[in-house]
Formats: sequence, C-alpha cells, structure tokens
Amino acid sequence: MVTALFASCGNDKKQQIATLTTSNDSLQVVLAARDSILNEALFALSDISSTLSDIKRQESIVVSQSELGKSDEAQIKEDLELLSERLSQQRKAIARLNKNTELLKQANINISGLEKLIKELRLQIEERDTTIKAMLENIDDLNNQIVKLNSDLSDANRESEILSGVVSEQDIELNKAYVAVGTVKDLTDKGIIIKKGMGSKTIALNPELDKSELSLIDIREVSTIQIKGRNPEIIGSFPAGTYELVAGTERNYVEEIKINDVDGFWKNSRVLVIVTK
Repeated sequence: MVTALFASCGNDKKQQIATLTTSNDSLQVVLAARDSILNEALFALSDISSTLSDIKRQESIVVSQSELGKSDEAQIKEDLELLSERLSQQRKAIARLNKNTELLKQANINISGLEKLIKELRLQIEERDTTIKAMLENIDDLNNQIVKLNSDLSDANRESEILSGVVSEQDIELNKAYVAVGTVKDLTDKGIIIKKGMGSKTIALNPELDKSELSLIDIREVSTIQIKGRNPEIIGSFPAGTYELVAGTERNYVEEIKINDVDGFWKNSRVLVIVTK
C-alpha cells in the first residue's frame, strides 16, 4: 500500500511538471507571437509615418510648382494622382495594423497607446486624401476655366479681326482721292470734264463722273503728282498755299504739283483734275 502511495505521488508530480512545461511552451509561443506582432506593428507604423512625411513634402512641392508656374497642369495632376495612390497603400497598411492589434488584445497585451497612434495616422491619411482630392478638383475646374477663357479669347480675337478689317477699310476710304491729268480733249473724251457756258469755253468737272476713269491714290502716301505739261489748270477748289507747281526747264512747262499741306489741300475735294495744253 505504501508502495502504491509513493507511485501515485510520483505520477502526480510528473503530471504537474508536464502541465507546467506545456504552459511554459504555450506562454513562449504567445510571447513570440506578441513580439512578432509588435515588431510588425512598429515597422508598419514607422513606414506609414515616413510615407506620410514624404507625401506632405511632395504635396508642398506640387503646390509650390502650381503657384510659381514651374510645372504644367498635366504634371501636377500626375503627381497628385501618385500621392493619392500612396495614400491608398497606407490605408491598407493601417487595416493590417488593426488586425494585428486585435491579436494583441487576444493575448491580453495593453495596446491603448498603439491604438491611439493608429487612429492619429488614420486621421492624417484622410486629411491628406481630402486635400489631394480638393486639389485635383481645383485643377479640373481650372482646366474648364482655361477652356472657357480660350474660347472667349478666340471669339474676342475674331471680333477684333473683324473690327480691325472694318477700321482698315474705313481708314482706306477716308484717305482715298482721285486724280486725272490730261488735255481738254483727253479728259472730255473720258467724261471727266465737260464744257459749258457760251461757246463752251468754261471747263467744269462732270457731275456724273465715272471715278474708274481716274487714278486712285492714298493721300497719306502721295505728296507729288506728275503733270508734265504747259500752263496747267487745276479744276476744283484747292486752297493756295497748300501746294506749289514745280516748273520745268521749258517756258510754261510744269513738271509736277507738290503738296505741302496734305490735310489743307484735300479738305474741300477728293477729286483733282489738272488740264494741260
């Protein structure tokens, strides 16, 4: 009986030792798992924090480029979309961290500080994401405004061209004049002048004049008109002192008429007819 008692005690002790060994092994497994999870969590937190710093730095660069005009809109948009993709990757990392924290809770490990840090990182990610989306929308709005401005500018340019054409035509019209030089016979045959009065000795401008028979000039560009004839007679009202006749080498021969005062010379008439002999 004593022998049986000792045998029973020995068995109990062995059972206790086996139980303790199993518990110790389980604890070691839990501790190893905890350390692995904590290491992964800390690595993920470090990576997320570093990435957020990079994103914030790049975001500042993009804003600076936009304000200073150092990068075109397409490049800015591409940079922002890249930042958005990086934020998406960090959201996935946060999700993995949340999963790990649940495992740590199951191991009865206090992770309140870790949970607070994860929450702060999640808020930073959402804040950056909101900012980037707003910047992308602003770029799209800016593109729409630029398209509208370009359209308005194109319309304005067309209107300006039309107006310039009208002004140019009016300018040409305002500075047109008609000139004819010739003998009485030549000018009469062309219907430029007519004879009237007793004996048809008076010469006058034909009231039904066809201006196509005369030479068209721009008064801004013409300061002399060749006559090359004797005893020239100017038909019309052209104030004395606004012009002079330049004589030739022969008697009563005039080479040209020189206009000294353009505005004064043409103020009464834009049709100049000079009759020579």
